[in-house]
Formats: sequence, structure tokens, C-alpha cells
Amino acid sequence: MYRILATALIASLLFFLPQEATAQTSFDYGVRAGINSTNLDSETSTSARQGFNAGVFGTLKLARFPFDLQLEAFYTEKGGNQDIFLEAGSLIGQTATEEEVRLVNDETIEDQFSASYIEIPLLVKIPFDIGQQVQLNILGGPAAGLRLNESVTNSPASWMLDIGGQEETRSRTVEGQFFNDFDFGAVVGGDIQFNLGLVRPLVDVRYVIGLTSNLSEDFARPAGISNRALSVSVGFAL
Repeated sequence: MYRILATALIASLLFFLPQEATAQTSFDYGVRAGINSTNLDSETSTSARQGFNAGVFGTLKLARFPFDLQLEAFYTEKGGNQDIFLEAGSLIGQTATEEEVRLVNDETIEDQFSASYIEIPLLVKIPFDIGQQVQLNILGGPAAGLRLNESVTNSPASWMLDIGGQEETRSRTVEGQFFNDFDFGAVVGGDIQFNLGLVRPLVDVRYVIGLTSNLSEDFARPAGISNRALSVSVGFAL
């Protein structure tokens, strides 16, 4: 199955490149899987959470250029945890009639946000031979993500609020879609490959920087938030 997907990636690269650029080319493909340490870049305090990534890649080697092109398709998990302590009396917001909304009690907020994506990076790959059987590759380029599902856990699930002088218990449970359907970012990183003949084991390390807010319209804020992910994975190329 992964060979079919990798071949489709290579075919996509060939389709968009001019004929003179592909006159002398070769290609390889491979798979890799690993772990993510992800966070949300926002105005509030957040901490990292761990996730999983796995997928396929196809590399088009351009004989006339000092770089290769690599197209990938991956399943990846992102998100972050929000950890905040709020004192009693903290201003939470205002009502439509401009009445202040404040906390009645001290609250420790421990929220968890996670989302899974199909991510499609298109990367420029610059190879460096550092031995007869070892190659270091520098990677960089854009990555587009399509959200598959999400999970949001709010703790505490409710809190006591002072709304214009009246105390009320209000739910903190997220209703509606939290993350956008699409995510866009930039990839920087590299891998090291070991040439053992037909199979080349590899170790890949990369950082994915979210370039757009990934909050849905239900939770739009002026500053927004974006994904950050450090990924370490292992695999092999053929």
C-alpha cells in the first residue's frame, strides 16, 4: 500500500515540473514513523503533549540541480495543554450588555486540546555526503494539513461566575468545532540516511511551525493560536 502512495507522490511531482528539469531524474520512496512533541502558540500558558506520526514519502532526484524535491503524506497528531491559575475576582469577560464577568473562586485551569491531521509537506532536500555510506539531508518547505478529528477536555468542567453582581454556575465544556479544518505551516529539519544496499535506514528530525491561526470561527480570537510540533521519526528509503 505504501508503495502505491509513494508512487502517486512521485507522479505528482513529475506532473508539475517542466520536461527539461526531469530529463535526467531518478526517484525513491520510503516510509517513516515516530513521535511528536507539540504545543499551541498562544497568549496563554501552554505545555507540550505527545503524539504520533506515520506516513510515506517520495523523493525526486534532479540530476541538473543541487537539490531534490520530496513530497510526503503523513498522519500526525498535534495540540497542547493549557495550564493557568486564576485568582478569585479575575475578569473573565463582559456580557452583551457590558456587565463584567468575574470568577467567584480561585480556579486552576487544566485544559487539553488535540487534533489529528493528514499533512502534505512539499520539501526541498539538499544532500551532503559525509561518508561512503552516510548521507545528511537538509529539509525545508511548506506543509498543508487537513484536520481529521479533534478532542477537547476542559478541567474544571464548570465554574462559579459573578455576572453583574449575580453568582451563576456556568459550563466550560467546548461546544462546536475548536480547530480549523485546514492548517498551514513551514517545515525545517533534516534526516540522516545509511546506505546498506537496497534499503537505507534513516532518522528524521524536524520542526513544524504553524503560519496561520488554527482556531475555528466558533472560537476566533484576535490573536488566534497556531500549532508547533517537534517530530522525531525513523524509517527507511528504497
